[in-house]
Amino acid sequence: MLDQIDTMDLCSLLGNSLDNAIEAVSKIPDPEKRLIDLRITQKENLVIYNIRNYTEAQPKLENGALPESTKKDTSRPHGYGLRSIEQIAKRYNATMNLSVKNNWFSLTVMFVS
Repeated sequence: MLDQIDTMDLCSLLGNSLDNAIEAVSKIPDPEKRLIDLRITQKENLVIYNIRNYTEAQPKLENGALPESTKKDTSRPHGYGLRSIEQIAKRYNATMNLSVKNNWFSLTVMFVS
C-alpha cells in the first residue's frame, strides 16, 4: 500500500512515530496502560497510516502547532520527529492530523494512492 513512498521516508515515518509512541507509553506507571495501536489501511484511493498510544499526559494541540518536546535532556536538540513526519506528508501531498481524545494520542497521515 505504501509502494509510492521512498524507502527512507517510510523508515522515517515508521521510526519517528514508533519512537514517539514508545517514549510516551514508557512514562506510564501502570504496564496495563502502555498501549500502542498501529494500523495501515486503504479506503478507496486513500492509504491511511494511523498510530495511537494511550497517554495520561494530555499534550496541548493548539492552532495546528506541533506539541513541544517532553525530553528533559537539553544538551541535544529534540522535537524533530513530528516535523519530519509533517515534511514527509507535504512531500507526498498527504494530510497529517494529530488529536487527543479519551486519553489516546493519535497521529494520522492520509496518502492518495
